[in-house]
Amino acid sequence: MKKKFIAISILLSIVITSIFLVGVLAYATYGHIDESLQYNYKMSGNETEEISLDADICNIEINYNNTMMPTNISMIIYLEIHFEGIFLEGKTYENYFEPINTVNNSIKKDLTLRTKQNNWCDPSCWFRKGYVRLTAILRTDLKYNITCLVSTGNIILTTKEYQSFNEVSLSTSTGNINLNSKGTNFEKELLLSTITGNILLNSDDSHFLNDINIVSSTGNIYLTQNNCVMQSNLQMSVITGNINLAQNNITNNYNNTWNIITQTGNIDIIIDQGIDLGGNIEGLIMSSTGNLVIQYYDNQINTGSKFTGNVITGTKTYTNGGGFIQEGNIFRSLDFPTSQFSYDFLLQSNTGNIYIFACSS
Repeated sequence: MKKKFIAISILLSIVITSIFLVGVLAYATYGHIDESLQYNYKMSGNETEEISLDADICNIEINYNNTMMPTNISMIIYLEIHFEGIFLEGKTYENYFEPINTVNNSIKKDLTLRTKQNNWCDPSCWFRKGYVRLTAILRTDLKYNITCLVSTGNIILTTKEYQSFNEVSLSTSTGNINLNSKGTNFEKELLLSTITGNILLNSDDSHFLNDINIVSSTGNIYLTQNNCVMQSNLQMSVITGNINLAQNNITNNYNNTWNIITQTGNIDIIIDQGIDLGGNIEGLIMSSTGNLVIQYYDNQINTGSKFTGNVITGTKTYTNGGGFIQEGNIFRSLDFPTSQFSYDFLLQSNTGNIYIFACSS
């Protein structure tokens, strides 16, 4: 018994000593990195400025200027790097990142931020915490093409009224994408994609003159459009996640196609049409495993709608709020056969239920 007590005492002493040494080591090697960098990009003289932002680890936010910018500057980038933790004493951001590459000429304006490949074997990376943040400031009197690619991090783009973009492509492997537009013209394709993360597109009084393509492998998609002009096709797809679409008083100047698809997840769509639609919309709304919920309202005599529901395992529930009729799998407005403009959707759920509430007056 005495030998056992001695062994326990020795073991306890070793543990206490180890904890003490770890504490001393942590105190002695604890450090922090705070770096703030600024990059000014000159005007190219072209109608459209080409911007590309590419980062391994970074949260990127793109905004417009609230104060006057120098007349020869088309974009200002502020890069903030903050790390803290043990084993960081004496280190700088250059221990973790390759030299920051910037391109600033009349054709393109780029910034590339790459982490060093051997970071995984550096103990300081195991315990550090912090952030890398890039803020790009655009000027309101220019048009931009924007390509933004992040491996790990979020992307936020906030526009102002009367702004125009050609192509916009925002992609992240692990992170969320948030685009808020008001009174903005998107003249070419809008692409939003993430592998693991959510995508939110919130638009008021904006014009989409080309295709909208929103893709997430694992995450949810939220699309809200109020008083927007749609001259484009809409593609929304998720492998595992939900899709939420809300449209209020859109103008559809062309005949467009919607494909809204998730393999595992629910799809919720709200359409409230109180103005002249201006064109036809047809398409597919499908979930392999999940529910489809449609809420539809219109008060236009020249706008009709038809929903055709197919379920392999599940039920279909059609609720008539007025002005609709059910014909087998078809649920249509009474004025659909004669309406000038229309919504015409095929709803398919392999395993799940379909719920439609519709009202047309």
